[in-house]
Amino acid sequence: MEKINTLDLLSIRELIEGKEKTIENLKVTIKQKDLPFFVDTYQRGYKWGEKEVSELLNDINTFNQTNEESFYCLQPVVIKKEDNHYELIDGQQRCTTIFLILNYLNNDRFNINYSVRPSSEKFLKNLHFQEDWKVFISNNNEFNNIDNFHFSEAYKVIFNWFIEKKKDEAFELDKFKQKFLDSIKVIWYEVNDSESSQQIFKRINIGKIPLTNADLVKALLSINCDEKVLHQWNEVDLKLKDNKFWWFISNSEYTNRIDYLLEIVTEKRINDDNKNSSFIYFENTNNKNEKLELWNNLYRLFLKLVDFEEDVEMYHKLGFVVWQLKYSLTNLLSKGKKDVLDEINIDIQQLKDGLFNKFSKEHKHNYENLVNANFHFGEDHTSVYNLLYLHNLETHLQICKNQYFHPIPFEQFKNTSWSLEHISPQNIDDFNKEELLDFINNLNILGLLIENSEINKIKEDLNKEDIQSEYFEQSKIKVIKIFEDYGIELISEKEKHSMANLCLMDKDLNSSLSNHFFHTKRKIIENSTKFVPICSLHIFNKKYTIRPQEFSFWNKEDRENYANELFNKLNQNTND
Repeated sequence: MEKINTLDLLSIRELIEGKEKTIENLKVTIKQKDLPFFVDTYQRGYKWGEKEVSELLNDINTFNQTNEESFYCLQPVVIKKEDNHYELIDGQQRCTTIFLILNYLNNDRFNINYSVRPSSEKFLKNLHFQEDWKVFISNNNEFNNIDNFHFSEAYKVIFNWFIEKKKDEAFELDKFKQKFLDSIKVIWYEVNDSESSQQIFKRINIGKIPLTNADLVKALLSINCDEKVLHQWNEVDLKLKDNKFWWFISNSEYTNRIDYLLEIVTEKRINDDNKNSSFIYFENTNNKNEKLELWNNLYRLFLKLVDFEEDVEMYHKLGFVVWQLKYSLTNLLSKGKKDVLDEINIDIQQLKDGLFNKFSKEHKHNYENLVNANFHFGEDHTSVYNLLYLHNLETHLQICKNQYFHPIPFEQFKNTSWSLEHISPQNIDDFNKEELLDFINNLNILGLLIENSEINKIKEDLNKEDIQSEYFEQSKIKVIKIFEDYGIELISEKEKHSMANLCLMDKDLNSSLSNHFFHTKRKIIENSTKFVPICSLHIFNKKYTIRPQEFSFWNKEDRENYANELFNKLNQNTND
């Protein structure tokens, strides 16, 4: 029969003296007193320096014990029990440092054996690290290795730290010692023997990925609960790998996605700075039934979220408020579907009302406010982004309600670096020589102005390197006049930063669009592999203009139709 993983919390005193506890009316040995730790050859040597040792001592010292049951938790110690030792797969640095601190405190210690350098065991056991390294090594060359040097340097840091602390009258060594022995705990994780120690070590340490709360809680549940819970665990784990579902409920990635749900059902004890807080909360429950009830809460939350994902309205609205309004899924634990929907409808409506007032002037509520609302570079664009996000959300929701399956892709929206794209290019007054040439060339591509001799003369002069700035400014004025004579509309300075000329675009794609004309931008967007929001696609396909006559410019009619569309979305009640 396969040996089951053992998971527990051990104080420093229990690491030394061992620990037994009763499980199902049977006494079980968690840590055997006289069994030493063993560090095998595949591990690197001891490397903690002044920074790591001092941080550990400072953390212990500043830990405020609020009651007898509170404790400070260190990271997991991963071990495998053999006949005559505990193989220390992960946690060598912490355990060795604890050994050195115990020595300074003149306390009993556990033993650590090192396979790669047997002299290190003797060096530690005989307390040679207390001596002056240079003097000691000059007379005892057999101990001259890098591990022993680092042991000595770490102990020197510990010794000096306590010397400094003793200068403070408020520091009490006996209290520190008691806290260190009884209120500092490690997560004891004893793995089964189905996998080699080297494989476990690589899995933990490649990429510096530690055991997650989910790994620890799963092991805890496997000890305390039946197979039904583990089947449920696998069901949750598999569903969370579905990116559509994951980015519907979450705004960021997790090493193990179940950690996110664990944080919710434990309410993180989320405010706890310890990254193993949700595991500790599970472990601190009094009995198996309480652990099972915590899991059942998580599983019920999971089933509720699966149901919400399948509901078109709930999928869009809950996903949006999680994303933009930082809505906490903790709110779902005690509420039914209708109550949740009512709550998030209120949140979205409040956002809409705020934007409606933001874009209204003198209570004149109409789309002209959106045409005239200007947003320049360097200003706070939060309201602009919120309006554009809402526009995309409601567009997807409307499509889905009309029986077309095209839900908003939260994964792309949440993982794209967004910028504001000026649909019609910057005003010609701001153009430099290269941009003006590009502007004229774009018109020629459209078959316009090819026969205009004055334009061709300006173009020829612009290609000269020594063009004078005064002549260049005069050329711009001439170009503007010629364009007006041809009926080509140039966007005004007032409108170029208005809501009617802004849309969402991927930051990199936006850079490639530059100051190109509308038709050129459209071709670049069509050929891009970047994600483009549905409303931005509709803009460049002129979906908001009834029977558009041309696709070369973003003209006044297009801007007014687009602004009217945005206004209607703002003016629409969320419950409609």
